[in-house]
Amino acid sequence: MNFQQLNHLLSIVETGSFSKSAEKLHLTQSALSRSIHILEQELEVRLFDRIGKRNELTSFGKEVAARAKRIVLEASELKRSAELLSQGESGTLTVALGAAPSALITSRLITYMLNNFPRVQMEVLQGDSDALLAKLRAREVDAIIVSYRSIKPHDDIEIDIWNNFPSGFVCRAGHPLQNSNKLIFDDIIKFPLVSTALSDETARGLLDSTGHARHPNELLQVECQDISRLLEVVSSTDAIFLGVLASAQEGIRKGDFVELKVNLPIEIGVQFVFVTLANRTKSPILHIAQDFCRELSDSFSI
Repeated sequence: MNFQQLNHLLSIVETGSFSKSAEKLHLTQSALSRSIHILEQELEVRLFDRIGKRNELTSFGKEVAARAKRIVLEASELKRSAELLSQGESGTLTVALGAAPSALITSRLITYMLNNFPRVQMEVLQGDSDALLAKLRAREVDAIIVSYRSIKPHDDIEIDIWNNFPSGFVCRAGHPLQNSNKLIFDDIIKFPLVSTALSDETARGLLDSTGHARHPNELLQVECQDISRLLEVVSSTDAIFLGVLASAQEGIRKGDFVELKVNLPIEIGVQFVFVTLANRTKSPILHIAQDFCRELSDSFSI
C-alpha cells in the first residue's frame, strides 16, 4: 500500500467514476483499475460496487476511504510543516476579513508586514463570514478575522477571541442632531440609518427600545459591507452610521464626523475573532500576523 494508491481511491470517491478520475490523474483507466485492484488484494476487501454507471463504496470501502483521507491530509500537513520551518520569516500569507475588522485592520496589517517582513507575499480578501469560513475550511486562506457572533465553535477550528469593540452612532459635522442632548433611538431613526449587517439580537434590542413594530430587516436604510463607502455617504448626507466607533476614529479626530451620544437600553458592541484551522501547523509569519492583529485590537477596544 502507498500514498499513490490512497490518492487514487480518494479521487474515485470524489468523482464517482474511474474514467473521470483517470482523466483527472492523467492515467489510463486500466492503470487506475489495476491500482485499486492491487489495493483491494492487499487489504483483502472489496472497495467498490458498480451500480449503473457509478461506482459506490462498499461498507469496507467507506471505512478505508475515511482513514485514507486522514492519512493523506496528515502527510500533506507534515510536508507543509517542514516547508514552513525552512521559510522562517518569509513565504506567503493569506488573510480574509469581514467588513468591520477590514476597515480597522487591513491597511495597518499590510503596512506592518511590508515594513517589517518585505519577503512575505501577502494576499488580503474580504467577504461575509460564511463565505470566509468556507474558504478557511477549503484551505484557501490561512486565517479569517470576523465577528464572534457569526462563528459557531467547532472542533475543526481554533478561535482567538479579542476584546469588545464599542459601537455607536456617527453623523457628519453640522448634522441636525449634532448639538442635541439626551438623544434616544427614536430620534436616530428619523434619519436614514446605514451600517453593515446587524445581528438580529442588536436589531431587536434597538427596536424594542422604541416600541416600533418594524421588522429588524427594515431597520437599515442602506446595508453595505464596505464601511469606507458608508462613511463617505454619511459625510455628505444626513444619514447616520451605526457600527464600530473605531472605524470613524480618524474622521472624528479631524472634526469631519461626530459621535452621537444616544441613551440605549442595551449595550452595543462587537467582538472580533481570529480563526484558524485546528490541527494545522501555523507558519511563523502567521503567528506574527496574529500577534500584531491582537495587539492592534487591544488598542481600539474597551
